[in-house]
Amino acid sequence: MMNRIIFMATLVVGLGVQTGLAATSINTDNAFAYGANIGWLNLRGDVTEGAELGLFYSTGYVWSPNVGWIRMGSGAPANGWSYANDSATDWGVNHDGEGNLTGYAYGANIGWLNFGHGETGYEPQVDFQTGALSGYVWGANVGWISLSNSQAFAQTDYLAPGPEGAVDGVPAAWEAMMGALLDGLSDDEVRLYYAWGSNPTTPMGARITWIAEGTIGGSNAVQVTWGTRASRQYQLEMSTDLLDDEAWEDAGFGVMNGVDGAILRSIPYADTTNRFFRVRPHVPLVP
Repeated sequence: MMNRIIFMATLVVGLGVQTGLAATSINTDNAFAYGANIGWLNLRGDVTEGAELGLFYSTGYVWSPNVGWIRMGSGAPANGWSYANDSATDWGVNHDGEGNLTGYAYGANIGWLNFGHGETGYEPQVDFQTGALSGYVWGANVGWISLSNSQAFAQTDYLAPGPEGAVDGVPAAWEAMMGALLDGLSDDEVRLYYAWGSNPTTPMGARITWIAEGTIGGSNAVQVTWGTRASRQYQLEMSTDLLDDEAWEDAGFGVMNGVDGAILRSIPYADTTNRFFRVRPHVPLVP
């Protein structure tokens, strides 16, 4: 008897923009960067004014005993989602949604620190699985600052989504970035596109309700493939009972990083029990 295999997309239950987060996103134990010319920097600052790395842009302050406070951003990008870094009121450190940090921080005693210096192999990044920072920041007056080394590293516990937009559970920054592309969509549709990280006009956006395909492979395995974005993570789940929400379980791959392309996974099985599969998107490091 051939197994029946059904694939479905699903929205993460409870998806939302969190409020009431700590004043700094930086981990209590892993909070330090190092510059050979300026010594250690504490990204937690004094906690109430520490650095907060964002899903779109960063805010807050880094503390250096040797050079004082370093600000991560002016706090309010003019376009709503990304600092332009072209004026005294619109500057700071941006996150491109895929783990890359760019833009500028500023210290009154040392000037600008460049996160987007473009030196290959030195780019500042956030690991979506752990929140650990890596790479280097460049300061014309202080040289290289390492975000991780053999003695210590900096780590963010979350990426702050920022204020909620007009649609419950969706960041205002994402709504601003999408702009008129969201016109005419229901709130549920907006939440769905945000969850999957999809522009409604893209092919992936058009496939949002049917994103997985499956075929019976060799050696009693199902081949499952679905479109992904590098700005999202995904969890493949399976169940033998489509109607029992408690029966869904991880298919054995855990939470996977997206790749701006298709992910394919092979799930072996040797019986004739019906299998149902679904894919859950996750916004990385957002509580």
